[in-house]
This record gives sequence, C-alpha cells and structure tokens, in this order.
Amino acid sequence: MRYVFKILILGDPETSIEYLVSAFQDGGELKDTYYEWYQEVNALEDTCDLEINLISDIINADFDEIIPTVDGIIYFLNPLDKEESELFEMLYSIINSVKRDIPIIIMYYDSAGVLPISTNLLLENLWVNFSELEAFVNLPPYLFHQALQCLCLAMISGESPLNIENAWMRFPIFIQLANIHFNQQDYIHAAQAMKKAATISEIYNSDEFFIHCEQAAYLFSKVNLYLEASKILESVDKQRYKDFRRQYHEAMIVEGNKLFNNGDYESAAKQYDTAGRWASIELENPELIEKSFKLAINSWISACKVDKAFVIVDRLPHDKKLSTLEEIAEKILSSVDYLLSIGDLEGAKDQLYYSIFTYQREALFDLLKKFTNKQVEVLIKILEYNIDQSEPYAAKDAYDEIENLWESYKVKKTNLDKQIEKLIKQFIEQLNSGMATILINKLDSFKKKEKLTELLSKTEEKEKLARKKEIEENILKGLDVIETFVQAELNIIIEMNKNVINEAEKYSKNNEDLKAAKLIKNQSVFLYNIGREEIGDRILMKSLDLLLDAEKFDMFFNYYSDLSEEMKKEYLIQVFPHYIEILKELMEKESLERNQKIFEVSLRNYRNFHLYDEAKEISRFYIKMIKKQALKTLEAEEDVNGIDKANALIKKVNDIFLSYLDKEKDKINLDKINYKIAEIYLSMEDFSSTLSHIDKIENKKFKEDLNKKLAKLEEETIKIKSKEKEETRKGEELKEILSIIKKKARDAHFDRDNDFKKRKARKRAYLNDALKSLKNEAYEEAVEAYEESIIRFSRIKEYYLAGVSFAIASLLLIRQEKYNMIKTLLNEIKTKLSSSANLFLDTFPVKLIDYISDTKRYEEEQKFKEVLSLLENLPLFEEEIIVLFEILGKEYEEKKKEEKDKIDIAEIAKIRGEINKIVQTIEKDKQEFATRKIMKRDYWNKAIEEVSRKNYLGASKIYFESFEILIDKKLYNQAIIGLILGSILLIKESDYITSRKTFNAHINGLGGFKEEIESLPEVKLLKYLFVAYENNFEDLVKSIMLNFARKLMLFDQEQEFLVDFSGEELVKEEKKLQLTRKEKGELSRLQIEYDQKIGLLQQKMGDIRSSKNEFFNKRQAMKKRYYKDVLNLLSEESFEEASEKYSNLANLYMKRKDYELSALNLLLYVLSALKSEKSFKVIKKNVDEYFESLGLSKDLVKGTYYIILLLFILDIKMEGLEQYVSKINPFFNVLPVFEEEKILLRIK
Repeated sequence: MRYVFKILILGDPETSIEYLVSAFQDGGELKDTYYEWYQEVNALEDTCDLEINLISDIINADFDEIIPTVDGIIYFLNPLDKEESELFEMLYSIINSVKRDIPIIIMYYDSAGVLPISTNLLLENLWVNFSELEAFVNLPPYLFHQALQCLCLAMISGESPLNIENAWMRFPIFIQLANIHFNQQDYIHAAQAMKKAATISEIYNSDEFFIHCEQAAYLFSKVNLYLEASKILESVDKQRYKDFRRQYHEAMIVEGNKLFNNGDYESAAKQYDTAGRWASIELENPELIEKSFKLAINSWISACKVDKAFVIVDRLPHDKKLSTLEEIAEKILSSVDYLLSIGDLEGAKDQLYYSIFTYQREALFDLLKKFTNKQVEVLIKILEYNIDQSEPYAAKDAYDEIENLWESYKVKKTNLDKQIEKLIKQFIEQLNSGMATILINKLDSFKKKEKLTELLSKTEEKEKLARKKEIEENILKGLDVIETFVQAELNIIIEMNKNVINEAEKYSKNNEDLKAAKLIKNQSVFLYNIGREEIGDRILMKSLDLLLDAEKFDMFFNYYSDLSEEMKKEYLIQVFPHYIEILKELMEKESLERNQKIFEVSLRNYRNFHLYDEAKEISRFYIKMIKKQALKTLEAEEDVNGIDKANALIKKVNDIFLSYLDKEKDKINLDKINYKIAEIYLSMEDFSSTLSHIDKIENKKFKEDLNKKLAKLEEETIKIKSKEKEETRKGEELKEILSIIKKKARDAHFDRDNDFKKRKARKRAYLNDALKSLKNEAYEEAVEAYEESIIRFSRIKEYYLAGVSFAIASLLLIRQEKYNMIKTLLNEIKTKLSSSANLFLDTFPVKLIDYISDTKRYEEEQKFKEVLSLLENLPLFEEEIIVLFEILGKEYEEKKKEEKDKIDIAEIAKIRGEINKIVQTIEKDKQEFATRKIMKRDYWNKAIEEVSRKNYLGASKIYFESFEILIDKKLYNQAIIGLILGSILLIKESDYITSRKTFNAHINGLGGFKEEIESLPEVKLLKYLFVAYENNFEDLVKSIMLNFARKLMLFDQEQEFLVDFSGEELVKEEKKLQLTRKEKGELSRLQIEYDQKIGLLQQKMGDIRSSKNEFFNKRQAMKKRYYKDVLNLLSEESFEEASEKYSNLANLYMKRKDYELSALNLLLYVLSALKSEKSFKVIKKNVDEYFESLGLSKDLVKGTYYIILLLFILDIKMEGLEQYVSKINPFFNVLPVFEEEKILLRIK
C-alpha cells in the first residue's frame, strides 16, 4: 500500500541541513522558515511518499502551529551541547501537549566527528527516560534511509518507533519498565512496555513470545482496555481473543447502565448505540446486537427523544422492528404523560407526531389510534393554554391541527364550543371580523352562533360610527388652518423671489452667471415642491436666459426639461431669435463633437412642439458646421482614416437634409469635400474610388483638373505594376522549383562518391590547369580553363562532369561578383556544343546554377546563400570547396579521412536490426518529461530560442553545457537529451566529424560514469547516427532522426527541428469525421468511380498474368545487385527503411526509361510505407513528386497496371472505404514479386 506522510526535522539547522543535503544529494527548496524535500521510501511491503520539512529559522518558527500538522519527527541532537538538550526538553513538552501520539526518532550526531560517548550508554539513558522514543547514534548520511524506514513503520502501525537492528538491546529494559509500572499499579504503562517486549520476542522468534503476549493482554484487561488486549492475542489465542472482544462489548453496556442509572439517558443511549454498532460489525451475535439497540431505544424514549429511537428501530430486521414498536408504545405514551406533567406541551406534541408518522408507515393502526387520541388531548390543552394567555392566533393554529386529526385519522370529535366561544370573543375585541366569522361557523350550538353574530355586528357598527365622527372633526379643523397658511405662504413666496432675483443680479454683474442660474433654479425647485408650478416656471425661465448667455448648454437643457409642458413651447418661441444668434457664435468656437450634441438636442426640442420652420433654420447652420469640419478633417488626415471620418460626416449631412429640410428649396454642395477625397485616393493610387468621387463633383473645372491627374498617374502605375508582377511571378516559380532542386541535390549527394572518382580519374588530363589557377587565385584564367574542360568533357559524352565544371566556373564569377557573365558564358558554351548542348543543359549542375542566378535576382541574400550551399552536393576538389566556403562565409577545416573498408550488405542488415532493438527499448517517461518541463526555464529556454533564430552553433554549446551540469547532479535522463541535441546541432552547423569529436570529449570526461552513460540506449543510437553519416547511409540517417523525434522527451520546437533536418514528416493519427449528407452523396459517386477502376484492373490483369514469369526472371537477374538490401529489411520487418529503398529504385529505373519496372517499385514503396504506418499525406506527396519528374511520360506511366492499382489503394485508404480492401487482394496474385515481398501484399 502507498502512504503519504509529513515529517519534521528539528535540531541545530546547520548540522541537519548539511546532513540531509549529503543524504539526499539535493539542496531542497527553501520556503519561508524551512527547507522542503520530497522522497519515496520503501517500508517492508509498503511505499511512503514523504514531505520532509527542516526548520531553518528556530527563532521565528511557530512550533505550536507546526508540530500538530506533522506525522513524525526526527530530532538531530548533540548530547555534548547543553543548550541543545534544554531546547529539546522544551520542544518535547510542546510535542507531548498534542492530543495524539507523534512518533519521534532522536539522531545523536555531531558534524565535527564521532561522538566520544558510549553508544550503549546514550541509548540506555534515552530508552529508560523516554521509552516511547527511538534513537540512532553516529548514523552516516548514506544510511539515513534506515532512520526514515524505522519512522515510516511507526507511522503506519501507529506505535512508537522501534529499530529492529538494536531491538534486542531494548528487550530487558522493556521487561524492567513493565515490572516497575506493575509494582506502582500503573497498569497502562506496564501493558505498553510488555507489548513492546512481545513485539521484540516475535522479531527474534523467542519461545517467550506467547507468554509476553498473554501478560500484556492481562495488563490491558486490568484497566478495562479489552480491545487492546484482544488485538495482542489475535494471532496467539483465538478463544481468548474472542472472549476479550465480548468483554469489551459488555464493558460498553455496563458503562451505559451506569449512565442510565444516573439519569443521563441521552449519554446512555449513545453508549448503547455505539455498542450495538460495534457488535454488528465485529461480533457475530445477533442477540447481543438486538439487546444493545433495544437498550438504546429505551434510553432515547426515557430522554423524551423518540425521533432518535425510531432511527435505531429502522436498523432492526422487519419482524423485529414491528415487535419492538409494539413493545415501546406504552413507554412512549408514558414519556408523553411525563412531558405533560412538567408542562412541556410542545414537546409532548412533537413526540406524538413522530410516533404517529412511524406507526402509520408500519400499518400498526390499533396502536396508531392511541397516539392520535392522545394527540387530540394534548392539542386541546394547548388550545386552552393559548386562550388563557390571550394568544388567539396560536390558539387558532392548535384548533386547525385538531380538525386535521379529526378528518385525517377519523378521531372521535369533541365538543369545543366553550373554548371556541372564548377565542371568538378575543378576535372580536381585536376587530378581526374575518377570523371571528370563520370560527362562528365552526360552533355546534345555534344559540351561541346567533349571540356571537349579533355581538360581532354591534361591534363593527360601533367602530364605523366612531371612525366617521373622527374624520369629520379633523376636516373642519384642517380647513381653517389651511386658509391661514395659504395667505401667509403667498406673502413669503413673493418676498423670497425678490431676494433671490436681487442676489442673482449681483452674481450676474460679477460675470458669475452659473451661480446666478443655480440660485434661481433652486428657488424654482422649491416652488415646484410646494405646488406653485406657474410661479416656478416664470422664475426658472430667468435662469435659462442666464445659461444661454453664458453658453452653458448642458445645464440649459437640463434646466429646460424641468419646465412644465405648456411653458416649454412658449419659451422656445420667445427665445428663438436670441437662440439662433448664440448657435452662430458656437460654430466658430466649440468642437464639432460638442456642437453636434447641442444642435441635435435643439432640433429635437423644436420639432417636439411642431416648430418646423425654426428647426429648418437650425438644420441649415448645422449642415454648414459639419461641412466645415469634414474639410478640416481631410486636410489634417490625408489617408483612409480621414476619408472614413469625412464620409461619416457627409452621411450625417445627408441624413439631416433628408430628415429636416425641403428637397426642392434647399440644396447641398459637397464639391470641395469630394474634390479633397478624390485627391487623397489619387495619392493612394486607388483609381476606382477616385473616379467614384469625381463623378459626385458638379464643378466642371474641379472634374477636369482631377481627370488629368488621374490619367497621368494611371499610366505610371501600370508600368510599375507590370514590372512587379513579372518579378513576383518569377519569384513564385523559384519557390515551386526549390523542392525539385533540393530532391535532385539529394540524388547528387547519393552519387557524389562515384562522380568524384570519375573527376579524380580525369583530373590531370582535364582539370589540372584550372585547379592550379584556382589555387593561385587567378580566377579569370581558371574560368577559361574550366570552359575548355566543359568542351572536352562534352566530346567524350561526360555531360555531368561538364556541368560540374560549368558550376565551378560560375562560382568563380560569383566570387568576382560578375553575375551577368554567367549567362554570357553559358551562351558561348551552347554555341560551341551546338547539337549536344541540350544534353549538357539537362544536367543538374547547370540547372542548379540557373536557379542560383534567378535566386540572386529575385530573393534576399540569406536565401541566395542557402541555395548556393547546395553546390556542396557536387563532387568538388578541395580547392573548389575552399572557394565555395569563402563565399558562404563558412570556415573550412581540412579533414583527414580515415581509410575504412566498405561495410558489406550483411553488416548493414545487422546494424539495422540492432537499431530497431535499441529503438524499442527507448520509452517516454511522463514523470521525467514533467520534470524536464519544470527545468525548461533554467536549462533549455535559451537553447530553444537560438534554434528558432537558426543559431545552431550557439544552441549546441548551451545543450552541451546543460549536459555537464545535469551529469554532475546525476540527472542522467535529462542530461542525455542535451548531449544528443548538442551533437545533432553541431552536425547541422559543421559536420559529423567535428560533432563526433566533441561527443567523445564529453563522454571521456565523465570518469567513472562513462560506462553507465554509454550503456544507455539513446547514446547507442547516437553512435549509430555517426556510423550512418560516415558511410553515407542517407535513409538510415533519416530513420534515426525521426526515431529521436518520436522517442525523446522533446519540446515542440526541438521535435520540429529534428523532423525538418531529416527531411521527412512524423506520422500523425488522422481523425475520421462523420460525413454530412453532401459528403455521403460524394461518397456514392466515388464508389461508382472505384467500381469502374476495378473493371479496368480486371481487363489489364490478363496481360500482367501472361507476362508475369518473364518479368519475374528479369527481376531475378537483378536481385543480388539491387534487391538484396531491401529484401533483408523486409525479413527484419523494417518497413520504413524498405520504403525508402523502393522509392530510390523507382527513381533509378525511371532515369533508365524502364517505366514498367519503375512503376512496380513505386507500388512496392506505397505498400511498405503503409505497413510502416507512414502518413497518407507523406505517401501521396512522394507519389506526386514522382509523377512531376516524369515529364512527358507521365500519362504513359499512369496508365500501367501497377500505377492504377497503387492509386486505387491510396484512394480507398484515404477515403476510409474499407469494404474495397477485400476486392484489392486478388489483384496482388499476378504481381511478379519475391517471396520476401509477399508480406507487403496483406492489406488490413
């Protein structure tokens, strides 16, 4: 089982920190006042995840808060230091104050060296004085796990810690302690000491184990700890084990009896209930269980809490439940009588309702009748009590409950007229005639009904007359008072208005119009509030005049809204001449945004009262203001943003015109605005928008001027765009050709060794003069010598070598920045070669130079250098490579290649097999990957940034540095990633030789860890990568790169780099989406098309069957030379590498114009790629590239049986039409394949 514990480390911080860092080989994480570690410890068959906290700041640490939260404590103590011992005693008192036992281990340790005290003496002293503690003396850090295991076992068992290795030393001490405590009649501590002695006896298989167990059990039983006694004897004496458990149950019952006899019925019930629950789980004795629960039920009833008694009753079996309910019925009624005797009427009512519910549910109707009758009695008492206490509403509730019992349980009705009569009179006194009427109808006596109805009527009539008289008296008094106050109010208002106006005039004279307006406004509000609306309107108009003069329109409109509706129109007509003059002044002063709001509110106010002529006048000024603002905007912002703003303003003008003005009488001229917009569009070369706005201009002079400017600019723009279009088209063509050029460069790299041998053989006769001139930096002479070699190579039909010479000659012209001379040189050569010029021009080096020339014209410098670096794939001599590296800005280092024997085919197959085995052993560990993510910021962020910037050398150095740091920390899995990525980045930046040297230097510097690191599968795979580069195994290089990308714990950027470097794509799971109705129709069409393809294949199958043997013999003759490697790969089920081989063979036979054999190999490539679970997208891309390279032969090859079949396979796989898979298999029977290839013909 796995446990999680928290351990606290106490003692001298310096000593303990140094000890734990040495023990864990980890510095831990520093928190506020403590260090934190996480460790996993195995304790026998269990595993413990430990959070270890070490207190680093003893002074500021709050031990009262910390200690109760931990599961165990390890205390580092130097017995020679008196202060440490005193601190330990202080902390030990805090630990003992915790209500639970915390296991503690004392580490007697001195960082200065071994303690000069007898180990036995230290341990004996501790065990005697602190029997519950354990100690380790002079324990070295590398054995610290022993102390942790000892503490974990104690925390799991809940016992005090015991070190098994020295337990035999504690045995006599425990025996001695048990005797001492026994003599002192301290049986609990004697039992605990004897229990420890028994544990040690069991560890050492002592014959006295059983005796010690019985003694410990006896001592526990002396203090009634029968459960502890039974646990000790569980594996020793089964009968006594059971006896003690029964005694434990009996002890609980006895304790309950004591509580019951003392009148503590509730505590007794809980005790009996606990006993019953424990017995139901631990004892197989139904009688004891039933007895315990019945005692608990009776106790709850005695405590007058029958609801809790019924909860326990529900736990009993059904037959026992019914009999129990019958038994306790009378006891419940007695408890109700007791509650009634002490006056607890509500408590009695509640007890009876609980009982009624339970007995009704169990269909015990005879007993139910007793409870309902009793409940009616109790409710009548409650009714009478509430009437006596003058609580009519509570009494009414009690009566409602009585009626409910009469109706629901058919209880015999009781005549309650006497009580109801008293209750009705109380409601009449409170003038609640409604409630009184309801209750009158409940009376049985007709006479009482008449009497109380008459009383109710008289009371209501009397109340009405009194209320009417009071109202009349109040009205008469009020009229006299009001008349006096009205006249006084008028006098006060007149005087107040005079004072306010005088005060306002003073403010106005001092140019404080706002204060004056607010003062008058406040007075108007006061007048409105007291109901003098007409006077309030007149005085408020004075305030509005002041605000209009001060041009404070926000306050003006706000105050205007407070006028009465009748006065608003009158004021607008009265103020209009002055109002329009103020608006004219605003056009020159305020911003459009502010004026816009003023004009719009003004228009709305005048139109609301149908003052249309005044509104039109305001609209005309509004339009002038907007037009002026539009021109200002266009002059300030001569761009699209300015035009958008101006158009928004024009739309505003049109909206105002259409909404408020007369179309026949009023006209708007926007020529100046449209002229300015047209000019801006013209400067932006947006001719369509320019023409659109020219058409809106009415002024002929404006139109002619703009049309002339437009015609001139259009002519210039057409010329510039034609030139840009041509350059763009050429640039796009270059991008499309780049993938073909790169593929041809890879093919050239594959054949480079053979081509180099040819050049080397003809070096003296054809290239000696050129290389000498090159070495002497006589570049012009070298160009002439290379030109001569081109002609000579062409004469002996070595057009590829001629192309290489042309490439070097062109390189020298690039070196001299004579780019235009490359075309001139090519034309001269074409003229000299005449009829054979096309064969020369068709070579890869010539095409590459042509592409490089175009790149120089249309691409940036970085792209040009990237394409120029493809010349490294040509068979160049050292002198030529030096020139190329000089142009590329790379440092050339002369390499001495070691002569090695060529690896034979069998050895290659063996290497592939070993690589496959290694790859299978590499697995991603999610926990390790999570750790790497946490460490990303500290170790790899900078490296990933450098990779993104393509600074591969800088990234490589950072990865190598991380390897050294992490190796020192023994984080091997994380370190290896740095070693691998650093090496691959160095290959990318330099070459595999430099990378391998650096790799070996780091490995040799590991010392004792070297063999351990070299044995890791990731490092073995990296070594095979160097072998693949050394022997030019391109497909093996790709395979290893992709395996690194799949298997290593890499971040997305690192994985993308490896995939890009390999030139392949990772296989990703392709999700199938549910088809729509349209897609289903498309699928149906595809099925018809595929059925037609099956018919076409069946027609061609006869021809393939008849020529099968002849075609197979042709393949058999070439088996040893071309197919041996791929057949070995198929035997090892290395389908991915096999697919690369078939792809190369298909291209090889295509170059030889053997299209049928090429098509068969392409089909085998597809089948092996599908077996390797390569992405359909990647397979389809490679097939399409194959067709593009066929040229004019494309349609011919596509019509062959093999190509039709492979395209059909790809279609049904990509469309997910699995029903066609079974129809494909017969077409494989006629294929001329080897025995090893038949594994590819089983498609799932």
